[in-house]
Amino acid sequence: MNDLAMMSRYYLRPRREPRLDDVLADPVVRLVMARDGVTLDDMRDVVSSARARLLSRRMLAAESSF
Repeated sequence: MNDLAMMSRYYLRPRREPRLDDVLADPVVRLVMARDGVTLDDMRDVVSSARARLLSRRMLAAESSF
C-alpha cells in the first residue's frame, strides 16, 4: 500500500485520528521535521509530555468533582 493510500484511510474517516506512527511516517511530515532539525525522538518526547500533562489535568478535574 502506498503512503497516500495508507494516510487516506485515516484522514477520510470521520472522527478518526491517525496513529502517531502513521503521522510520523508521512513523507511531508518527515520533510518538515528534517527542515526544522527535529528528530523522531524529539517528536515522541513532545507527544509523551503533552499526553502526561493532559492525563494529569483529567485526574485533577475528576478529583475536584467529588
